[in-house]
Amino acid sequence: MRTESHVLWQLVEPPIQGAGLDLIELQWNREGEGWVLRVFIDRPEPPHLPGASEPPADVLPRIAVSHEDCERVSRDLSAALDVADVIHQRTDLRSARLELTVRCAASRTSGALPVSR
Repeated sequence: MRTESHVLWQLVEPPIQGAGLDLIELQWNREGEGWVLRVFIDRPEPPHLPGASEPPADVLPRIAVSHEDCERVSRDLSAALDVADVIHQRTDLRSARLELTVRCAASRTSGALPVSR
C-alpha cells in the first residue's frame, strides 16, 4: 500500500482531535528497522483575552500534553492504522512543545540550527 502524506494526515488527525489535541507535524520515513510514522501533537493554546495577563507558570504544565494523553492517542492511532492496513514498523508519538524545547536547547548549546528530517 502506497501511503501519501495527506492520506496519513486524514487518518491520524481524528483520533488526535478526539483526545482534544492538535496534530502539528507528521513524518513518514523509511529507517533502519522499516517504516516509521512520527507524529507530533500539542494541546491547543487557551484563548488569550485582550488585557488579560499570561497564565501563571504553575498552570502551564496542566496545558501541556500529558503522559496519559500520549497513551490514549497511541492506542487510538494503533487501532486506526491497523484498520486502514498501514504497514509500518513503529509509531513514534511526540509532544511538539517538548520537541521544540529540546531542539531550541540543542541549537543554543551547539551554535547550529536544529535540522528536521
